[in-house]
Amino acid sequence: PARQEAALQPRSSSQATEAGPPLPDPPAKDPYSEDLPVADKAPADPAGEPDKTADQEPVAQEKPIPADVPDPSESTDTIAITPDKAGRFPEFPRSASKSGAGDTVELPAEDYMATYTHWRKSGTEFDDNTPLVPLRIQNLEKVFRLFQMKVVAVKDGVPYLDLTDNSRVVPDALSGYSTTCFVVSRPWEKWGKALEKAGFTRNDPVEVRYYTYDFVRNAIYSRAMKAFDWSLSSGGVPKDTTPAAADVLGRAYAVRQAGGGAFGVFVPVRVDFNSGASVAVDALDCFKGAPDIAVLKQAGVL
Repeated sequence: PARQEAALQPRSSSQATEAGPPLPDPPAKDPYSEDLPVADKAPADPAGEPDKTADQEPVAQEKPIPADVPDPSESTDTIAITPDKAGRFPEFPRSASKSGAGDTVELPAEDYMATYTHWRKSGTEFDDNTPLVPLRIQNLEKVFRLFQMKVVAVKDGVPYLDLTDNSRVVPDALSGYSTTCFVVSRPWEKWGKALEKAGFTRNDPVEVRYYTYDFVRNAIYSRAMKAFDWSLSSGGVPKDTTPAAADVLGRAYAVRQAGGGAFGVFVPVRVDFNSGASVAVDALDCFKGAPDIAVLKQAGVL
């Protein structure tokens, strides 16, 4: 259906650089406005010409969010979490100090490290040969740095400019990144000020992509595929449905350590199917034992 934004296509990419100074805040937006179709990057040829087979498909509007899927708040308030003395997962914390809904939780150092280790392990154990489900991510423009992502303006299909510091990007500079990148569906809404500062106009054929490392990409896809498998067990969708006949909508959150340190996590919200069916993801049930899910839920963020 038209709502499916993009399919994975074989493409290629490069090496990390330090993020520059903070960008101007992206424009205000409504919840669920950040839909990032996933696409694989294509290697640029030595002459600098883009691979013509790597063109992105046009992106269509997603279908309305079902009423039973709550809208996450756009607030960025940090919520302090105090785990119980046992510190067990997923029971902790039994009580949470909550200043309001948001997309960030804060943990003591020992629990922060356990949570990060669990998240990273899911990426290192993911099978790269798994058939992948199409994927969309929201809120990434707020927490992309916590996923160790590089934001790149792509001109005429070729990586051109690092939007975090306005430095030029050559294809070889991206060789250390995953061959999967995340494409912003409405770049002028999300990165308009940065694009204008870099000298682009709305008439320019520009695309904005987030580049990341394989372990981050795999951790995200591990969650997406688990949500897809979980949705098939809901009973409302044929169990022989293939990943290509669905897409997963999820949201990025921040987990911070008291005193410093932070990383990003991805939580699936909904699985949509080509048949028109949608399944809201119960994250606690789908991801039993995941400490980040437990603290986000306990804090009222999920």
